[in-house]
Amino acid sequence: MPDPPPLSLSLRPWPINLNPDSSEQLPSLISRIQAQYGHFRGVSEASLEAEIASASDPTATTDSNTTPPPQLHPEPSSPPPSPPNTGFQSTLDSTSSANNVANPNEPTDAAKAKAEMLETLMSAHEDAMLMLDYLSLLVSQHQPEMGTATMSPALKQVVKPGTLGWDRVTRKIDPKAYTVDDKVTRSWKRAGLESAASALLDASKTLVTRIEKEQKYWEQVKAIRDEGWTVVRHPKEKNVLAVRYGFAESGDMFREKGIGALRMKDDGSVVMDDVGVTGIHGNALLRVRIMKNGETIGISVQKERRNGVPGSLRDQIERARNFIYDDELFFELCREARLLAHVGVRTEEGSVAIDLADQRCIIIDMQPLDTDLTDPSDLLSSLTPNDSETAQAILTTLRILLSYCHRASYHRRSQPPPPITPNKPKPPPLSLLRPIATHLFHQTSISNLRLILTKLSKSALAAGFPRAGLGFTISPYIHLAEKAKSPEFMKQENGVEKTIKLFSDALESVATVTLPGKVHCAIKIRTRLQPAWMGTKFSVTVTAGNSSDKDVVGEVDGESIKQQQHAEFWMIEGVGDYIQLCLERGIVREILTWKLGWRQEVEDGEIAKSIDGVARKVRVAVGRNGVSVTEGVTGGRDEIWVWGEDWGGDPEGRGLREVLERSRKKTAP
Repeated sequence: MPDPPPLSLSLRPWPINLNPDSSEQLPSLISRIQAQYGHFRGVSEASLEAEIASASDPTATTDSNTTPPPQLHPEPSSPPPSPPNTGFQSTLDSTSSANNVANPNEPTDAAKAKAEMLETLMSAHEDAMLMLDYLSLLVSQHQPEMGTATMSPALKQVVKPGTLGWDRVTRKIDPKAYTVDDKVTRSWKRAGLESAASALLDASKTLVTRIEKEQKYWEQVKAIRDEGWTVVRHPKEKNVLAVRYGFAESGDMFREKGIGALRMKDDGSVVMDDVGVTGIHGNALLRVRIMKNGETIGISVQKERRNGVPGSLRDQIERARNFIYDDELFFELCREARLLAHVGVRTEEGSVAIDLADQRCIIIDMQPLDTDLTDPSDLLSSLTPNDSETAQAILTTLRILLSYCHRASYHRRSQPPPPITPNKPKPPPLSLLRPIATHLFHQTSISNLRLILTKLSKSALAAGFPRAGLGFTISPYIHLAEKAKSPEFMKQENGVEKTIKLFSDALESVATVTLPGKVHCAIKIRTRLQPAWMGTKFSVTVTAGNSSDKDVVGEVDGESIKQQQHAEFWMIEGVGDYIQLCLERGIVREILTWKLGWRQEVEDGEIAKSIDGVARKVRVAVGRNGVSVTEGVTGGRDEIWVWGEDWGGDPEGRGLREVLERSRKKTAP
């Protein structure tokens, strides 16, 4: 007789004391269905149709050799119509009576399964209890308390605790089998030892190689530290050393960028990360060019490697330091240039320009090293040496000034902090362009003044005035000696800071001019680019002989300077006009000392005298073309003589005195 088909029946009771509409029945229902019918993946359309057909025809019979199809919702596991208040047994009984209406005396499959299950469980329970009694009796020989605690009462009545003992039985071993086992054991041990020895040998070789690499790496790292560089732990990568080549007093944008990872190569040597991506402009350094009329007449030269060869590790660190240093320098220059736009400093695309006189301009920008492969000697040979030296000096000065600003920031940070305020003050831009522009503008003013005085001196010499009573001297930077002797300056200990501070303040020079007629002019040139006032101020003081020159009168730029001993100008043109006026009045004073009969009747540079009842007048004027003298009579034709820088006013080469003496003889009877 074939085995009956397996019974799919969930033994979990139907949930009780639950609301039929509650969602808490769903997990229990799903687990019952899966335990009874398997997973939902086994359900197909054919099985569902067969279940529906069997449910509609309960009298249908199946072949004895065919397993009935599984039912998705059989009656035994479905809930009763009333609330489930009975146990599992009542559910099986009610279900069994409903499925066997035709033959109530025949036991159902559920009842048979229950009986078989109970029989199996009882048998297993008896076996487990017997095993427990056996082990408890065996243990009671050595540990009576532990063994007696788990013995059944029936066993205690029949057998006393500790009466069952045990002993090990020695098995007789075959000598041949022992020999085979011994050979196998020895072979396995030999193979294991050989494998361990090979692994240890490979590990020792790897360790030696690693030690050599580590030794080489740490020796180079120690050499970097011995050279003065700071070796730290990388802030963004674990287990990585780094060298700090940046500057602690840099701005917020560049403070965290000055660090490079020191990585180990395959041979153990140290290699640093690519420094071309360290700064904003990459592999570039600061460049200064001097241009005139759109052409380069001077340029600074970079001393870095231009062929792309990385060089030693020290060279790489120094290059990275130079890149980030010049990046910060150019950034601060652009910030400061926006505040100096009114004095001729402008920012263009990727550059800073300082406009000077004579169509000259200084351009400061960043130059990538890989774009210019020209030999420095060939480049400098095609340019003006003095202008190239000036460009190189400006570049060096800018770098020194940035280092000075870093030192000043360190000193401020070392001092006690100021009181806390609601609005945190923003640090002002660094003073980098101001000292450079101050010197350039001051030198330009001195050069322009020297050009004006030279031209006037040559014109006066051409007019016949003696060289002894005519000339000028310019003493640049006379304030440096006075400041160097001040108590505040003497208190400072660092000589470099003293020198930089001297040249960072306002600059002052003095020009002394001697004119005909014993007229002396003292011109003080003071250039300052600070918030109080910005620009170059010319202070002119005029004296004649031992007293103030009250005869020096006139008009300059529409402003009356009558009886003015001291005048101030902000433009070099005004100074030139005023010096021309002083020279004009000095010539008149000199003519009056010749005792030729001329007298000064008006105050605009005219002298007059009467010869045989004829009034003759001479007008002296000094302009950009030189010294001009106009002589004539009222109602007659005037004669004009002009003595310039490169020519004389008289065809015969006579001077002003000879011309006036000839005029006296000409009018004599």
